[in-house]
Amino acid sequence: AAAARRTAAGCDMTQEKQQPTLFVFAYDWRRSNVDSAAALADYVACVQRFYPGKKVDILAHSMGGLIARRYILDHPGKVDQLITVATPFLGSPKPLYQILNGTTGIGYSDSATSALYGTELRDMLEYYPGIHELMSTRSYFDLGGRPYAIQQRHDEVGKLVDPNEEFMGLGG
Repeated sequence: AAAARRTAAGCDMTQEKQQPTLFVFAYDWRRSNVDSAAALADYVACVQRFYPGKKVDILAHSMGGLIARRYILDHPGKVDQLITVATPFLGSPKPLYQILNGTTGIGYSDSATSALYGTELRDMLEYYPGIHELMSTRSYFDLGGRPYAIQQRHDEVGKLVDPNEEFMGLGG
């Protein structure tokens, strides 16, 4: 119900007289950035009802910057300025660590998730498109090398596995 007030069709204009200048967009990090960017487009359409014909400025943190970038690519000419803080444009090693180790780093773990939901966190994370879209890219590894969270490991025949190859789907 509340989310419908932040769409073009259900835009809540009750604050129009106060001329608001800050609009907060919440998204579900588990969903694809494409889906979140589409929801952002609907939200911006609501914001533009307050200020017809004006471009918006976006301040984004972390994955929000990736969503904003997708929105800008899909809707050219709608944004005046984009400011990002800690946006992982080349990806991040954290999602891989989370999937491999079954932890979010914020207090949730496989054991807690198993007790609450009857499944392990690592099994849940593999079905969230958003976390896969945060995976490190080849450029990330080229710039910084191996992430600290990945331990060396060997394949079935004892060959050292290169995480750059394995996690980019290039191994074999």
